[in-house]
Amino acid sequence: MRNGQAPILGFSTILFVLLVLQGASGISSPPAAPAYASHAPILIARDADFTPANGVVSGTGTPTDPFVIEGWEIDTAGGNGIDVRDTRASFVVRNINAVKSAVGPPYNFAAYFVNVTDAQLEYINAMDGVQGFSIRNSDRVRLAHLNESALDLTGVDILTSGNVSVSTSVVGTNILAYDAANLTISSNHVMGPSSAIVVRSSRSVLIDWNVVDGADSLIRVNDTHDVVISRNRIVHGWMYVGPGPTNNTTISDNDVRSGQEGIAAVTANNVTVEGNNVASSARSALRLEGSSDAKVQLNRLTDSAIGIFVRWTRDVSVWHNDLAGNQVQGIVQDSVRISWNDSYPSGGNFWSDYAGVDNCSGPNQDVCPAPDGIGDTPYTIDSNNSDRYPWIRYLDNDTTPPSVSIGTPTEGSVLHASPVNVSGTASDSGGSGLRNVEVRANSRPWVAATGRLSWQASLDLDPGANSLQARAWDAAGNPSSVALANVTYEAPTPPPNTPPNVNFSWSPFQADTNTTVNFTARVFDDRDPPEAIQVRWDWESDGTWDTSWSVEKVAQHRFVVADTYNVTVEAMDTDGLTASQMYPVPITEPPPPHPPPLSVQIAVTPTSGTMPLTVSFTSDVTGGAPPYEYHWTLGDGGESPAANTVHIYLTGGNFTVWLIAYDTAGQSELSNVMWVNVTPAAVNLTVSQPSDFFQTSNGTMVTLRATVSGGTAPYTYLWDFGDGETSNEIAPTHLYSAPGTYRVQVRVTDSQGQVATVAFDLAVPMIEAPRFGLDPLWIAVGVSATFAVGIGLGFLGARRRRRPKPPRAN
Repeated sequence: MRNGQAPILGFSTILFVLLVLQGASGISSPPAAPAYASHAPILIARDADFTPANGVVSGTGTPTDPFVIEGWEIDTAGGNGIDVRDTRASFVVRNINAVKSAVGPPYNFAAYFVNVTDAQLEYINAMDGVQGFSIRNSDRVRLAHLNESALDLTGVDILTSGNVSVSTSVVGTNILAYDAANLTISSNHVMGPSSAIVVRSSRSVLIDWNVVDGADSLIRVNDTHDVVISRNRIVHGWMYVGPGPTNNTTISDNDVRSGQEGIAAVTANNVTVEGNNVASSARSALRLEGSSDAKVQLNRLTDSAIGIFVRWTRDVSVWHNDLAGNQVQGIVQDSVRISWNDSYPSGGNFWSDYAGVDNCSGPNQDVCPAPDGIGDTPYTIDSNNSDRYPWIRYLDNDTTPPSVSIGTPTEGSVLHASPVNVSGTASDSGGSGLRNVEVRANSRPWVAATGRLSWQASLDLDPGANSLQARAWDAAGNPSSVALANVTYEAPTPPPNTPPNVNFSWSPFQADTNTTVNFTARVFDDRDPPEAIQVRWDWESDGTWDTSWSVEKVAQHRFVVADTYNVTVEAMDTDGLTASQMYPVPITEPPPPHPPPLSVQIAVTPTSGTMPLTVSFTSDVTGGAPPYEYHWTLGDGGESPAANTVHIYLTGGNFTVWLIAYDTAGQSELSNVMWVNVTPAAVNLTVSQPSDFFQTSNGTMVTLRATVSGGTAPYTYLWDFGDGETSNEIAPTHLYSAPGTYRVQVRVTDSQGQVATVAFDLAVPMIEAPRFGLDPLWIAVGVSATFAVGIGLGFLGARRRRRPKPPRAN
């Protein structure tokens, strides 16, 4: 058996729908209208133009009392019949004849609306030579019972508008819409040779119950989202969804015949094609191309060149369709993930050229003999596509109803609990399979049961007698007889009412006398909903309630004296039962005010001088919370924790000085920044000339010494002995190879680049070596004069240093 199948729109049902639609498309007769009086074309360019001179016969322009323009015959040779622009008043135009006295262009509209809101057109005749109806940039416009007879002019044209409906009208050529939202086109008859309904770049569209029956008819939707195309009849034409991205489209219960194609969905996403009858197409009855997420179910695709054509498409479900009499039943090209059946036992599709038999059943069709209405072997479409469970016959052939029975509870049962679990069994012998089982109690609405062959459901009972009913449906739409079980529900005595539960919270949890405290009560009751429970508050638990009973659960209170308060909330249910909860709520004094910000200033005396330089530093700290802590940074590595301090700079340089002060509230502040410019002392150089000369066999040996003061150590030395020899020692010993007067020079450089130079003439005497035969022999010769030469060069060669940037305060 095939279970869980939805009913399909049978041919007899389709025929009935089409006959009804065909009758409706003639448009019901309008109410009796007054005799038409001649009127010039009407132009309304603002709300103030709704006047009797412009054809208004009644109304005030409100939604409940709109302006009414009616009873006129208007010659459109000189302009649009009724032209309304830029209005917000509500209005109705009805019982109008739009005619054209001159032959040929221009072809003006019977009604032309631009930027209007809340308008209605009804019972308007646009005669030969008159274009129909144009709606542009408008909102809430309803068109009904219109008659546009020209077969070669625009019928209805909707552009960039919202909440527009076109219904029960006869249109000679087409209904067109572009950039529309919330559009309804229903119960219309479009009858020109190339009749069409075309919707583009729109959203939320319903095209329902229309007849399009020209020699080359078309319903087309593209680049549009959220579309329903249903119950339409196309004679000698086709239905085209695409190209362009079209999302969330449902095409259902349409009758499409004798066109170049039947239904085509191109670049459509999430499209459902269901319950349609497509016949006698020159190409494919159904074409899916470049689409995805498509459901094709319960369609009749018959007597066409190709039943179903799928190309460049993915994720398609094709089942429970009738493919009969097509030259080629199916073609698949470059597509993936196509499912041709709904698994077992629901089954796949009916293929009129299927050559298999039905002797067996089961998922593997290996339970024999046990026919189940499904072919024992797959129906092959191509090497990659097949229907594993082809139907042997289509649903319309099943006229046998299914059967259903209630197993539990049994007839006459007395029950003491509700809801009750109802279960039973169902079966189908007609061949289409069970679709579903539904149940109800006491003539309430039917609800779906879980399962089909074996089913169950949960039903609520009324105290006393109850009638439980069940019925089943098969996939062909046949209902079973209703199964019945009468039971009695003896409801247990309800437990006694109990007081409500109540609790509360408050915020902020740590509050002071300046704080308004928010109290929130939380209640629960076994019978009453929380919104029915009343509460009241006692802020001090002194036995006097501070608020009245109220269903409002939030209250506010400010305690003006610091203390711990026992706050009580009491709750009362609708029976007057009460319960309470009490908590201690601590209230403190407000915290002391935040201290003013710290302010730190420093002064330096002096700010410059020559080393060693003694400098005094003083501070001025205000604000914050004293006492203060101090941290001086003096620039040369020195620091001090005193409020005022004295420091001696022993080296030269430009030193950055600042102070950071701290208070007892945890604040800190950086002072202004000062600089101390210390000039290094001048380099003073003294050279001690030798008083003793020592004779060796190689010459006369002398010792020289440089004495340096001032400047900044360390020092470097460069001696030039006047004989081409040099030394960088502080007290070098030099050997002169011959007596004579030599020009000696010494150059000293300190670490700051200061330079001092001393030059003098050194007389090296001739000393006779003794003739003792001892070699070498040192002989000391006294030289009468010893002198010192000192040259202070001050700032010569001193480099000037750039003042450093002050430190950044953190």
